[in-house]
Amino acid sequence: MKITWLGHSCFIVESQGYQIVLDPYQDGSVPGFAPIRVEADQVLCSHGHGDHSGTECVSLRQGAASPFTVETIDTWHDDKNGAKRGPNTFTSSATANAASPISATWAAI
Repeated sequence: MKITWLGHSCFIVESQGYQIVLDPYQDGSVPGFAPIRVEADQVLCSHGHGDHSGTECVSLRQGAASPFTVETIDTWHDDKNGAKRGPNTFTSSATANAASPISATWAAI
């Protein structure tokens, strides 16, 4: 498994040629970071704020079977049941296989 940091909270997780982009940021939402322009098989975002939900910055490939298993948990982005900052969704695990598990905090939107 390969994990590549793209900036801020954005990573690419790759296994068996399949790539997942985690929390891509929208253009201009994170001062000091260049716009993201990548191609991948899947995009997962933890929540809808611009610095974590730039799905338009990722070109999606079609047809590849994912080697990953992703389980999600719905949560809140604050201690007031989302009243201040909205909902948040976490993955409890994302694994490429039993030999190389990773823990992550992203989910599909």
